[in-house]
Amino acid sequence: MAASAAKSDQEQTEYRAGGGRRLAFTFIFLLLLPFYVSLPAMLYQRIASGLWVDTAGLIVIAVGFTVLMALIVAEMLSSIRTHVSVGDKSVRLVVPSTSGPTPKFTYKAYEVPYDDITSVETRREIYGGTLAPVKLLGSRLMLKGDKIVPLGFVSEADTDPAIPYPDIAKQIAARAGKPHHEKPSVFRTMRQRLLRIKAQIAEDREVTEAEIDALNSQHRNLVLALILFLVLLVGTGIVLDFLTPR
Repeated sequence: MAASAAKSDQEQTEYRAGGGRRLAFTFIFLLLLPFYVSLPAMLYQRIASGLWVDTAGLIVIAVGFTVLMALIVAEMLSSIRTHVSVGDKSVRLVVPSTSGPTPKFTYKAYEVPYDDITSVETRREIYGGTLAPVKLLGSRLMLKGDKIVPLGFVSEADTDPAIPYPDIAKQIAARAGKPHHEKPSVFRTMRQRLLRIKAQIAEDREVTEAEIDALNSQHRNLVLALILFLVLLVGTGIVLDFLTPR
């Protein structure tokens, strides 16, 4: 399901999600859609019948189902719409209209001549903390007039991203003959990305490799501690079950 790249006689390289990925997300969406559409009718029937206990549980399911469907729709749209065409004179893009790693539902098309590019940047952004750190690589085009065109984000843990934006950024820089800058890593917060709040200095500071190694080490230790706790919990339950008189 990785991105497909094809070259023509004009050395134009096309990047888009593979057909299997597009088909898979479309199939999952169509499979779940009838169940999701039926939820409002089910909620109405329970409220009309005065079944408040059942209604509360169904509301929780409906909220979780809505979040799941939103993620599936976002991934489906990304697979179908996202497109990068690296040509000889310019790069054509269909990318999310807003920057950031959160799911997107609106897209914007660009055609950027290489002469308009001043540089290309890639930066690692770290979200979360010790419990669940997420490291993303984001790339963008820096244009004349201080304009910015975002390319997109990939997870650093994903060895086969659908569209390899950092590699595309390097290719665009090479085609344009402009520098590609790997900017220092920074901490971000998802809350600010969702609300589009400018990061504060403490949350937007540069991160050293030593801090990243320490964060990874803390995360591993925490995960091991959680696993050990669960093993002890299950083991205690098994022992107590054997010791309980029948």
